[in-house]
Amino acid sequence: MILPEGAPFNLFLRMSVNRFLLPLITLCLLLCTSSLSLAGEALCISTLTCGTETEYTGRRMTLAQAEATDQIEVVDDFDDDFDAFDDEFDEEVRTIADPIEPFNRAMFHFNDKLYFWLLKPAARGYGFIVPEKGRVGVRRFFSNITTPIRFVNALLQFKIKYAGTELSRFLINTTVGVAGFMDPARDRWNIYKQREDFGQTLGHYGAGPGFFITWPFLGPSSIRGTIGYVGDLFLDPTTYLFPNERLAAVGIEAYERVNSTSLEIGVYEDMKRDAIDPYTFIRDAYYQHREKLVKE
Repeated sequence: MILPEGAPFNLFLRMSVNRFLLPLITLCLLLCTSSLSLAGEALCISTLTCGTETEYTGRRMTLAQAEATDQIEVVDDFDDDFDAFDDEFDEEVRTIADPIEPFNRAMFHFNDKLYFWLLKPAARGYGFIVPEKGRVGVRRFFSNITTPIRFVNALLQFKIKYAGTELSRFLINTTVGVAGFMDPARDRWNIYKQREDFGQTLGHYGAGPGFFITWPFLGPSSIRGTIGYVGDLFLDPTTYLFPNERLAAVGIEAYERVNSTSLEIGVYEDMKRDAIDPYTFIRDAYYQHREKLVKE
């Protein structure tokens, strides 16, 4: 860059930051956010539950331990979704079409490296600094503000009771729960979060999953799941917090993912160690899990 003659130094500095530094920071945050999305999806598949933080094999905390450390949500969310886990896997294994497996495997390995090289170190460092109770509160806060995704999709599927549950949870947790950092709706009144998204809505009306695809950065999905993911972005309030500041929006997403993963470290590693072929395990588990949610 050539400094215009007579231009003040602060103008030169501003131009340098806008042209070089901000794009670089944005790229780093985007990579971080994307790898977090991948790891979060892989973690939820390894437990066969999106958005929860326990593992199926060898859970690291019992319900009593969770209650003692104010992390009952970790176990409760898992149990709410998959009480019939064993029965489901006793059935005949169902699979999804995978016509682009070579590409998907390449993306799986790419995302895997992002997890170990970027996400895991960031989550560990963050977990060392922020107390566990604080991180649980942050996770609850983000879950609360994304209520519109679950509420609207419940209405679209005419699950009026589920929609009412989500609305009740939002009102209670936003007020009594101090902006959602606590979950009195569940802890005091046994009102549990529902799992609804636009991908399930499409499936509810007969849309098939299409074929399996592993997106770079975003992780495992399907044609239906990809369309559903985009649809949910329009219902996510965080999408509109900084409409003209992509860097800030990516930073918020990256922070939420780091916080969530700091409570899950070890789950993905255990899945990889126990699975004969981690790629096929994630693919088949993703498909079975999503089909189960659509039928509920």
